[in-house]
Amino acid sequence: MLGGNASDLAAAPLAGAMVAALSGLDVPTIAGEVYRSGDSAPARGATLTAIRGDAKLGEVVSTVDDVDLVQGQISVVLATADAGTSKVGHYGYGKGADRALPPWTGP
Repeated sequence: MLGGNASDLAAAPLAGAMVAALSGLDVPTIAGEVYRSGDSAPARGATLTAIRGDAKLGEVVSTVDDVDLVQGQISVVLATADAGTSKVGHYGYGKGADRALPPWTGP
């Protein structure tokens, strides 16, 4: 699922409900934010707060708050490769991020 602070998902906080529904169906899910800066913009990662702050969702859904940056796009690819496993992380630079990029050991 991909949204951002300038998307309809930010206006109506649907991210948490959508991810909870997908997770309830055992669909491996990655939630990402495309951040747009501005004077009235919320903090980076704000659209992912419902997921990162939820004890259950935060343990089964990886999040990426910097999909607007190249490293965020790389994080989505690496997190997607880990989807459906026990490897879950919160990547980027906003509140609740564990680290900038997922660990990668290569083939």
